[in-house]
Amino acid sequence: MDYKVILSDLAKRQLDDILFYIYATLDNEVAAARILEDAEYTIQKLAQIGDSLKICEEPELAEYGYRKMHFLSHRCLMLYTINGTCIHVDRIYHALEDYKNLPD
Repeated sequence: MDYKVILSDLAKRQLDDILFYIYATLDNEVAAARILEDAEYTIQKLAQIGDSLKICEEPELAEYGYRKMHFLSHRCLMLYTINGTCIHVDRIYHALEDYKNLPD
């Protein structure tokens, strides 16, 4: 079953922040473009396999019913929930960020 994947405004902003950091701060346009391609690919895969991934084992994330999907080639991940035929990506993090301790 293919799901419709919806990115929250926060998730979009977090992805933009990651891309801006790579592009502007690290001055690496090629890496930023590759991360964007990876994000788009991950969203496509998420639409196909999102329900096959388990609820997160971390209690802080499981409390919200979050599942996570890692990008294929980069150290980023998406936290999402499933509601009917829609996948809601609430947050996107670089794996080095403290994504387990969500702000309220």
